[in-house]
Amino acid sequence: MAQIAYDYNLTNAFVGTLGDVGPNTVRSYAAAEKIPFGIALMRGTADASKVRLPFVHQAVLTESTAQVASNSTTGTVNVTKLVGGVPTTTSTNLTATVFVTDDPTTLAAIAAKIAAVPGVKSATAGNGTITVVAEDDVSVSLSNFATTGGAGQPIWSYADSTDDLFAGVALFDQGVENALITTSTPIADQQDPTSTQYPMGWAVSTLTRGTVNVAPETAVSLGDPVYIRFASGANGSQPGAIGNTSDGGTCVQITRARWVNPIANGAVGLLEVNLP
Repeated sequence: MAQIAYDYNLTNAFVGTLGDVGPNTVRSYAAAEKIPFGIALMRGTADASKVRLPFVHQAVLTESTAQVASNSTTGTVNVTKLVGGVPTTTSTNLTATVFVTDDPTTLAAIAAKIAAVPGVKSATAGNGTITVVAEDDVSVSLSNFATTGGAGQPIWSYADSTDDLFAGVALFDQGVENALITTSTPIADQQDPTSTQYPMGWAVSTLTRGTVNVAPETAVSLGDPVYIRFASGANGSQPGAIGNTSDGGTCVQITRARWVNPIANGAVGLLEVNLP
């Protein structure tokens, strides 16, 4: 299919393009999965020559109160791996853990079941929490933990984090087939960084120093911090999306980047990256 209609006026800036012709450093990495333009990338843990989208590497499970006699606790461990470049999630429902001796012993029993799930590197119990760490290049999350029986039941809460190493921002590449955009396409869609992607295995042009056009999740002001999304939250679900808030702990702050100009909600603006 050929494009037969063109706009007279080109877009001034769109997601993933360099912000200026000043000094910049662009490194090339292999795409471990499909990589959208203008998205923050992370170095592969097992293979540093690859980049991927952010993963949840650590999940913390916390009980509201100590478990008591006759309590029975179940839950689900979700492990996501890249299979052929596609994020694939396997959910394991844990068998019920019945209260044993005291709360610390029971927590340790739950942690042992979590640690036995393929893809989980470790699960450590202590002080009313279980800290779960994923294997390299694996994402882990916990869900559906509930306790029944006994004189009282704790409520379980979750907190996720990541220790991924920020690699830079994926630049626009004319060599990648671009999504068709017509004059009737809403501006917001033209600025969608997920509409065109590097295929798995392609060399990804990754800006490590310089300015790049990005579409932040919310409006930003000069001086705002820079955050990268690693889990779904109120402001979005695209891993690697860039914004100015932790969004309830679903985004991690990076200090070697700054906003160059204020950016309105839904607009495109400049982000400066300065990695060593």
